[in-house]
Amino acid sequence: MLWYRAWLNRRAAQLPLDLLTALPNLAEINGLIEGSSLLRVYLGIARIMKEGKATKVDDIVTQLQSSHLFRVIPVEQTCFQRVLVFIMLGWQTMLWEPTWDAAYPTQMTVAQPMDGYEGQTFMASTQDHRCARLPMHEFLLGFGYLLPTRNIIQQKTESFTTVHVKQFNMSLLAAIGGIEIRWVDILSSHLEFDSRTKTLFLFRYPSFCAANLERDLLGKKWQRGVIHGCTAPAGDPTNWATSEDVTSFLCEVLLSYRLLFGLSARGRQFYRSLRPFSDLPPDQHDPLLGELCGRRTLATVSIEHLDDLFSLVSDFPILHSRFETLQKHLAGQKARSLSQLWRDKRSTEAWYTFWAVVLIGGIGLFLSFIQTVLQIVQVLYSIP
Repeated sequence: MLWYRAWLNRRAAQLPLDLLTALPNLAEINGLIEGSSLLRVYLGIARIMKEGKATKVDDIVTQLQSSHLFRVIPVEQTCFQRVLVFIMLGWQTMLWEPTWDAAYPTQMTVAQPMDGYEGQTFMASTQDHRCARLPMHEFLLGFGYLLPTRNIIQQKTESFTTVHVKQFNMSLLAAIGGIEIRWVDILSSHLEFDSRTKTLFLFRYPSFCAANLERDLLGKKWQRGVIHGCTAPAGDPTNWATSEDVTSFLCEVLLSYRLLFGLSARGRQFYRSLRPFSDLPPDQHDPLLGELCGRRTLATVSIEHLDDLFSLVSDFPILHSRFETLQKHLAGQKARSLSQLWRDKRSTEAWYTFWAVVLIGGIGLFLSFIQTVLQIVQVLYSIP
């Protein structure tokens, strides 16, 4: 993930100096360069989360103090340390975009990436720093369902129908459904759809998902990433994702690009007309996005699903509800022009029937025109 270092440095450069007082020595602060205090804190948080040694933000603060990466201060004075850990966890999981307002220094705040649309993800934007004493998943649940989980409600019968990439892809969603894409850096907002503005939010860094799906040396077990440290323990009563849910979620995000773009010719063609990184310099572009969306065959990653048919529930046990929202929106739209009718292959039988009628009718009109012309010519020649 070459893009990630540049992406990360851009955010680290915007950290307020007030928060950096959490570190033991301000003189050693040089951004995230090799050997800097800030980089050591960043790596320390990642190590603690990957090893499963913390169940809450305060656990991380305590361990960083013990390692002398944070200043040792009483717990009631750890506000900035808690906020800094929260910010870095946002960078390491990409589940939220952390922000901080000096006017409200004790608040942990997430930015609103969807122009005020909350959707199924964000339900609150701020929490007091004292909430860091809660278990990690309960604390994050205070912002909303940042980690989507399997819907335990029994699915309706129509949910089990399959969709074909020719009948459900981003080209159709845009041409027939009038949907526009908003590319975001927030993983939890992937496939959120604002029906009011017809805006679909898509995560633009799929290699982040792939990096968190690496297996061990034997290739048998998934390696634990920082994002897996934000999950709920088995048997927890809250409707929050488990470690298995996170792994499924990451796989589904990668597969979703194939359904929307990569496996259909029109989807691939439509993606090539997009500019997902137009607001960023080249060193923050993710090449895997272009491979997943713009190519039929893959070279960098391996995705087992090669078929053009998808079952929304079995292939997307976590994201299926978001796809169903798009499917319902598309089903309620009708083609209004010849170009839309040509692209609209949601019903193959109806498509062939319509164009067969057009073809036969067109041939009939053409023959009638020829017959009329011949009759006129015959009349003209019959005049002495």
